[in-house]
Amino acid sequence: MSRKILLVLCLILSTIFCTAQTKEQEGLVKTRGRLDNDGKVIPGVVISDASIILKGGNSTVSDKKGEFSILLPSENFYLQNVQKEGYVVVDQDILSKQYAYSKNPLVLVMETPRQQLDDELAAERKIRRTLTRQLEEREKEIDRLKEENKISVEEYSESLRRLYDDNDNNEQLISDMAERYSKIDFDQLDEFYIQVSNYILNGELTKADSMLNTKGNIGSDIESLNQLKEVNAKERAELSKRQKKLEKSEAIVKHQLEDIAQRCYSKYEIFKMQHQNDSALYYLELRASLDTTNERWMNETGVFLYEYIADYDKAMWYYERSLKFDDDIDVDYNADIYNNMALICEAKNDYEKSMQYYQKALDINIHYHGINSKETASVYNNIGTLYDTMEDFDKALDYQQKAYEIKRKIYNVDNDEIALCYNNMASIYSSYGEYLISLEYYQKALEIWSKNYDDNMPEISSCYNNMSHIYTEMGKYAESLEYYNKSLDISIKVFGSEHPNVATRYGNIGTVYLGMGKYDEALEYVQKALNIRLKIFGEYSMEVAGSYGILSMVYMYQKKYQESLVYIKKCIDIQKELLGDENFSIAISYERLGLLYLELNDYDNAVSSYLKSLRIRVEKYGADNPNLASLYNNLGRTYSMMGEYTLALENLNKSVEMLKISVGEDNPNVGIVYKNIGFLHRNLKDYKKSLEYYNKSLDILRHFFNEDNSHISSIKEIIDEINLEMKK
Repeated sequence: MSRKILLVLCLILSTIFCTAQTKEQEGLVKTRGRLDNDGKVIPGVVISDASIILKGGNSTVSDKKGEFSILLPSENFYLQNVQKEGYVVVDQDILSKQYAYSKNPLVLVMETPRQQLDDELAAERKIRRTLTRQLEEREKEIDRLKEENKISVEEYSESLRRLYDDNDNNEQLISDMAERYSKIDFDQLDEFYIQVSNYILNGELTKADSMLNTKGNIGSDIESLNQLKEVNAKERAELSKRQKKLEKSEAIVKHQLEDIAQRCYSKYEIFKMQHQNDSALYYLELRASLDTTNERWMNETGVFLYEYIADYDKAMWYYERSLKFDDDIDVDYNADIYNNMALICEAKNDYEKSMQYYQKALDINIHYHGINSKETASVYNNIGTLYDTMEDFDKALDYQQKAYEIKRKIYNVDNDEIALCYNNMASIYSSYGEYLISLEYYQKALEIWSKNYDDNMPEISSCYNNMSHIYTEMGKYAESLEYYNKSLDISIKVFGSEHPNVATRYGNIGTVYLGMGKYDEALEYVQKALNIRLKIFGEYSMEVAGSYGILSMVYMYQKKYQESLVYIKKCIDIQKELLGDENFSIAISYERLGLLYLELNDYDNAVSSYLKSLRIRVEKYGADNPNLASLYNNLGRTYSMMGEYTLALENLNKSVEMLKISVGEDNPNVGIVYKNIGFLHRNLKDYKKSLEYYNKSLDILRHFFNEDNSHISSIKEIIDEINLEMKK
């Protein structure tokens, strides 16, 4: 046989072999089946001339019956796009999901944007009506119990309050469920789950749960499923003898797995709607345990653990197992996972690793979606927030503005994404000491979120919290406490009583009480925050260090100096361990240490601590940053106690000028500095000027404190003393 004939023969055999290995996947493109008002399915209609494109280039078009057949590059495949003019894919997850060849047709569901919106609004309307009806029925039940004297007046009021609190939390649930049920193709559900879904939509949760329970015990079924898996493993060893039996058994496993997974998810939805987060998590984890290769299930469990349970280690465990590492498959999915992992690292103060994960997410999003995509903008937002946390405010603002510019090009209305940009930029302007600009941006964000949601949303809670911080800096303590308490109430309703967000709210309220001179209340709230943070983060964390720093201040003002010294040193040790010696947080701690030394009349150590703080902050933000006002005031006060009146007056005047620029003259901090200037002039025997500043201080502080406040009572006593001295 010649070499030429041999070559041709090899090519023919190769072609035959390759052709034998390829498969064609059958499929159907259609609109979604939906439920009518009676819970009956209205079937979807077929869509012709839709383009189906696979990763790797293979493509086809659906025929007049909506059917198609496409050549697969391998046993497993990914969809790159499904297109039809005037239609969109209902569930975008199909473009990141891995498919395996199946003899069953691949059903792809599309809708017109108008119909998709109408479906979501119809689902929302039905859920709202159901929940309203349930509310009215429960009100009647409570009224009946009161009329029959089965509950007291106090129990009646408490029952109604709890009922209305629960009802207030329904807004996000309504939004989530409306979106989910507007995407379900009820043509693909069997009668059992159509009925379960109908019960859930109508708020008949007991019926839904009872119907699910008719399937049997999930735990027992999982045991049965696992036993069946073991049988299957043995059967594979004897595949040639028992192929038919194995195929049947595998089909049972797949059906049971899908059935149990659906029941688990429905249970999860039921418990989440009732805000029973631990039970909801149990069923999410149970579902994830059924198939550890299901990336979506693993990721959804991780997100819930992070957002609602604050179990960061376990959430990270699920994220790591949901990653796809094969370069030959659709790693676009990994961007979301890397972003989620970055959030956890940021929460645990591992900023370097957090930035690495964000960069991975950014690279993937730019590659797959482009530089001006919403996915890229979202990561820019998160990187900007991380730089804000790391106190690199210039970079933080740069990334937030990048995100804002991209989103403005994409969206022509003020939506949640624009609100997020406003919120994040407000935080950065606050760090710069630009409080009025910061408050303006927070107000913009709050207006958008309030328009789109009810008041019980985590975003609104965060916005209230951030605005409270600004009001505290501006000396508006009543407004600050009002917004902090609003924020706290929402956080407890959404996350439970032992969550980092709740700890932050407690700590912030404690700080306001500290500024108001209410030290017992301050101690109560700061201790609540510390207890939660120790439980979640452990001793060596920036969150716990922050609580130690505030706790030290409370003890100092209570004149418990030894306790104060212990906690401020604990705070500094943790900050040095985690962030090194040159950061904004430790500069604040040095200033607090200086205050403590001043109270102990250790002026040299007080000045030394203040100058350490000043050096770090001037180097980072410049000498004219408004955040330095309190430090210049404390330096001036200390120099005054040392008799260094020229240096004292220079620093006190700097403090006043900075405060006037950043928060205006009508601010309690300005009043405190005037008090210190009055003290200085009294020591110089310039009683006229001393009285002038003490009276200025008194006029300002009376706007913020009652007459029995320690600041006001002490100033009044001093004014009386000076008047007596002037008469001698």
